[in-house]
Amino acid sequence: MDQAVPQQEDIDKAWKYYEHADNLYASRVNFFLVAESMVVVAYVTLQGEQWILRLLIAVLGFVYTYIWFDVNLRLAKRMSFLDRNFLVHDKIYVQYMKYVPKNIPSRFFLTYGLPIPTGVFWSFLLYHATCIWWLSAIFTLLWILVVWLLWNCYRKHDALPVNKEAA
Repeated sequence: MDQAVPQQEDIDKAWKYYEHADNLYASRVNFFLVAESMVVVAYVTLQGEQWILRLLIAVLGFVYTYIWFDVNLRLAKRMSFLDRNFLVHDKIYVQYMKYVPKNIPSRFFLTYGLPIPTGVFWSFLLYHATCIWWLSAIFTLLWILVVWLLWNCYRKHDALPVNKEAA
């Protein structure tokens, strides 16, 4: 099924949405990196006898990481939709994208490459706080399940039409 080429006015609107989303995305990444850093510092500053506080902080770290992953994934999917369906009709953008060799986009690393290992890191800190290996294993498996569920939940957006002429 061929998709009609959008009008220039629609492409301009898409650029405005994309620019706003890109700024929001960068702000969220910065916010969560700072938030995660503060939670790690709180965990590290506690003494060994305060294992219950370390446990609570590690769980809080998991919650922050889940939120970080979810909000970034949703916004990244929206940005991909704009890119694949509108921005690829902008001739300057197409030339700009052809100038850089195709490889893994930086948004991939910011969406998946930071939050996913951070979730695993929190599971190690859970083990460090409690010395209960099965608790850490449960959180690690839970984290893998959450990542898989979110990946599949938002994957339906990847099936949206793509402009093959500009690709």
